[in-house]
Amino acid sequence: MTFRNFRLVGLAAIGFVLGTIGFALAQSGSYQIVSPTGQEQVQINSASSAYNNTVELNTIRNSTGYSLLTSASGTLTPTTDVNTLAVSAQPSTGTTIDTPAGPYDGELFQVCNVTSSAWATNTVTLAAATGSSLNTGTTTALTTLAAHSCEELLYDATTTKWYQLR
Repeated sequence: MTFRNFRLVGLAAIGFVLGTIGFALAQSGSYQIVSPTGQEQVQINSASSAYNNTVELNTIRNSTGYSLLTSASGTLTPTTDVNTLAVSAQPSTGTTIDTPAGPYDGELFQVCNVTSSAWATNTVTLAAATGSSLNTGTTTALTTLAAHSCEELLYDATTTKWYQLR
C-alpha cells in the first residue's frame, strides 16, 4: 500500500468516525423531568400541522402540582402550577385564599385541611382571583373545614367561573 492510499484510507476512517459522532449528537432522545414545576415547555406535534407547538406542562390535562403550607395567614395567591393547596396547621390569623390567576379551561383547584382537627380558630375565606368569579352557592367560608378534607373547584373558561365540585 502506498503512502497516498494509506493517507486516503486514514482520512476516510476519520471522516466516518466524525460523521458517526455528529449523527449521534444530532439525535434527540427522550427526556425525563424529575421535579416539574409546571413552567416547562413541552413540544406538541400534530400530523396535520407543519408547525411545532409548545405548551406549558401545567396546562396538559391531569398534570398537578401542590403546595404544602406549614402556616397560613394573610392573603394566599397560588399560581396555576398549584392545583392543591394543602395546609398542615391551623391558620394563625384571618386568611384569604385566592384561586389561581390566569387559569386554563378545566383546571382543578382544591384547598385542603391536612391537619388532624377541623379549622376553628381564625376566619378562612375563599375568593376568586381577578378576572374570574365563584359560581353562586360556592362555599367561601372555610373557617370550619373538617380535618383531612378539601374544597375542590373546577374552572370553566367560557363562563370564567369556578364551580365547586366538593
